[in-house]
Amino acid sequence: MSLRTLIRQVLDDLRSGRNVDLYVLFLVAVAVTLGALFGFLESETVSATVMEMLALLAVSLLGLRYQIAELSTLSITDEPLVDSLPLDFDDMIAAATEVLFCGSSLNGVVGTHRPELAALLRSGGRVRVILGPTFERK
Repeated sequence: MSLRTLIRQVLDDLRSGRNVDLYVLFLVAVAVTLGALFGFLESETVSATVMEMLALLAVSLLGLRYQIAELSTLSITDEPLVDSLPLDFDDMIAAATEVLFCGSSLNGVVGTHRPELAALLRSGGRVRVILGPTFERK
């Protein structure tokens, strides 16, 4: 991953409110490290800050574990996950630089939106496809 891609991903995450806790932890860790290296922070302050950061990281990991546990409540089905696509789906494809399709059959989506997907590919965009079973809640 290039530096430009990494910066773009971080900015996208911050705009959408994703992973903010981890970015804050990173910035605090850098600040505490620099403060300790240059003698601005005493060892007690550094120790307390590290413990607080570990607690925040544990809370963040718990959230991820709950999300993973929720995935285990899904079972395989042949039914589609959605009955219809958003009304502005063509506009979404036109504005995208990368599109990811997941499903057991993409005949309808690819057939219906072939011109938009072709234009995306011609402009240097990417289309990724994951084929596999679909899931439903147990």
